[in-house]
Amino acid sequence: MAIDKEKMRNRFIELVKNAKPIECPDFLKDDRLEDAFKEPVTDENGYSEPIPAIWNDYGYGEYEDSVLFITLKSALIKSDLYSRYLDEEALVWDSNKERLLLYVPDPNEPRMAFKGPSWQFAKRLKPEFEDYITLRDVYYEYLEGNK
Repeated sequence: MAIDKEKMRNRFIELVKNAKPIECPDFLKDDRLEDAFKEPVTDENGYSEPIPAIWNDYGYGEYEDSVLFITLKSALIKSDLYSRYLDEEALVWDSNKERLLLYVPDPNEPRMAFKGPSWQFAKRLKPEFEDYITLRDVYYEYLEGNK
């Protein structure tokens, strides 16, 4: 059965346009953080270079210190139709499952696409804070505040 890419593209655009706005969680409004998502370069039809992607179903890991993380192993598909991606370590909020994850890029293929309306917030450290704190430290603060 052939996949109708144009139908899929139109459905994806419709989902994104009709997504209810989600308020950024307060802990991600931290002055030490800035937006991390990047927008892909697309062709005239809205397609980009295919990269690993996650949507709603994905695998994740958990470090011994309770930090949840995602890597390329979390991606179940490759996609050429996406509106945001990461290529560096970042905190990512999954609003559908209401959980914070640390994106750990693979050095050989750092890019991973995030598809669907659940993935609206990803934050990295501002450069001026990188010598003083890590994203894991910020994650620990999140865990402390949610006990």
